[in-house]
Amino acid sequence: MLHKLLLMASLLALTASPVLGSNVYGNLTLEDGKPGQAIEVEIKCPEKTYKGRTNSRGSYNIYVEHQGRCSLRLTFNGQPLKAPVLSLDDPVRHNFEIVKTASGKYDLRRR
Repeated sequence: MLHKLLLMASLLALTASPVLGSNVYGNLTLEDGKPGQAIEVEIKCPEKTYKGRTNSRGSYNIYVEHQGRCSLRLTFNGQPLKAPVLSLDDPVRHNFEIVKTASGKYDLRRR
């Protein structure tokens, strides 16, 4: 009987424990307003990196277990780009645009 009670208490504790993290999502557009399609996107946090890909509309949606500061990273035309993002306990939207700078390099800017 005691064994069953301990097992039930353990299962209840596991199901009642808070879930940390949430979705980091948004849109990635190119300078001309077209969606950034099929671009590999990473959310790099202190302990782990989470990966995803933009769809045909340039949208990404990545579940991130970490809460706090992370960075969104991608490679565009062979150039690595990154920008800071936050992951909270509620879903967080981060929209970005890839723009070409005066020096001919690309930059990832928040929209």
